[in-house]
Amino acid sequence: MRETLVRATSPSFTLGTVCRVEHDGRVETEYRHGWGFPGGLIDKGERPDLGGIREIREEVGLEVVLTGEPVVIIDSASRLVDFLYRAELADGVDPESARPSSVEVKGVKWVAEDEVIDLIEFSLGRPTPKLRYFDEYPDGGLVFHQR
Repeated sequence: MRETLVRATSPSFTLGTVCRVEHDGRVETEYRHGWGFPGGLIDKGERPDLGGIREIREEVGLEVVLTGEPVVIIDSASRLVDFLYRAELADGVDPESARPSSVEVKGVKWVAEDEVIDLIEFSLGRPTPKLRYFDEYPDGGLVFHQR
């Protein structure tokens, strides 16, 4: 009974994943309402890493392998936990085979690593501090995001 009461009155968090697919000094981006990385919500019972791989496959049709540890961002204000993964193409996958594979994705392109965040922020018309954690924590880590 106590556990049920605690669960009913405790805040819940939504889990999401964002993946940065890298290949030969370029990063894959997709266009929705601005440029960005593949990602979305993790399904109930789904592991975050497998959710990231699934999102890439569903959105841009690529098979990938995740590399390194994720950056895990806890955003208490939004009650959101994001897992940021780096990925590379699976063996034998042609980078030019990336294509919109979902009705929500309007375009796909590869962008130089040192230009990708500027492109995303310019297209959205706002800063994207969470995406900057990819570069700030290249070996993964835990971040308590403050607005």
